[in-house]
Amino acid sequence: MAPSAEAPNGTGISSSAQVKHERISPPPVEHPRGTKRPAAALEESGQEAGSDSGHVKVEELPASSEGRPEDLATIRDQLSRTEAELGTFTVQRTRLDSEKARLTEDLTHIERRIQRSDGFIKDITAKCNELRTKVQTLEEAQQRRQRFRKLGDSLDDAGIARMLGCA
Repeated sequence: MAPSAEAPNGTGISSSAQVKHERISPPPVEHPRGTKRPAAALEESGQEAGSDSGHVKVEELPASSEGRPEDLATIRDQLSRTEAELGTFTVQRTRLDSEKARLTEDLTHIERRIQRSDGFIKDITAKCNELRTKVQTLEEAQQRRQRFRKLGDSLDDAGIARMLGCA
């Protein structure tokens, strides 16, 4: 440490307590706390030199902010009800969003099922058309056989022989 002419112990060296005291003491404040503006500037803005910079004089408040305490209580009550209503609608919106997401998933699932059903319908329709064609072919063949049997039953042996040219 540097020698000091004012050391109380007479050694010319200041004690550590004295050094700590010198370090702790703050410099003198020239402006009101929290501001760096001179007092004249504060007075022009409607603030007192000794007040904090964030406070405004009551006279400068708009007339709508002044009122009786019951008005304040009424407005706070309205605010409370409005906030509760906002919360209700926010919860409802969240529920509706989740329901929309669920319904969208359901709709997607249903659309896939419809597409599968359309595929089945197409395949089954093709199968039905194929079976209709077979039925028609078989019915026509059966009708020819029945006509041939009737023709055969109506002819006697002599008619068959004439038909065949044997008689």
